[in-house]
Amino acid sequence: MVVRKEFRQDLFYRLHVVNVEVPALRDRIEDLPLLCDHFLGRIACRGGRQKKRLHPELLRSFYDARWPGNVRELENELERLVVLAGDAEVIPPELRSQPRPDRTANGAAANKAMPACDLATAVGRVERDLIASGLRELRGNKSRLAVRLGVSRTTLIKKIREYGIEPDRSEGEAG
Repeated sequence: MVVRKEFRQDLFYRLHVVNVEVPALRDRIEDLPLLCDHFLGRIACRGGRQKKRLHPELLRSFYDARWPGNVRELENELERLVVLAGDAEVIPPELRSQPRPDRTANGAAANKAMPACDLATAVGRVERDLIASGLRELRGNKSRLAVRLGVSRTTLIKKIREYGIEPDRSEGEAG
C-alpha cells in the first residue's frame, strides 16, 4: 500500500515495530474450540455472568464457516449468541446467524452481489420480480399482495402498470 501511495510511509514505519504474521482463522480452524472457550469466558467476565457453553452441533457448524472477518467475526458471533441465549446455560444451534456468501473466495457470488447497472435500475428489477412472483403465488389477488408488500392497493396497481406486468389470465384476476 505504501508503494501504491495508499498508505503513508511515515505512519507505516511508526506502526511497523514488530511484524507478527497471524494466519487467518480459516487456515487454523483447529483453534476454534480454544478460541470459543476464551471468548465465552471473556464475555461472561465482562457481563458478570456464568460462562455459557456451545451446543456441540453449533460448534460443528463453526468448522464449516469461512470466517472472512477472522477472529473478530468469531468473537462478535459469540457475543451475539450469548445475548440471544438469555438464561440458557448451553447456546442452541438454531441461534447461529446465517453465513454470508464469501465474496472473496467466489467470483460468482461477487458478480451476483454487484449488478452491472445503477441502483435505481437494480431496485426496479427486484421490485418488478417481487410483484410478478407475488401475483403468481397469490393467483392475481392484488389486495392480498398489497398487504404482504406493505403498500396500498392503488400503489401496487400503479407499479404493475409501470412495470408492464401482465396478470396470468388462466388463473383469473382476483382482488
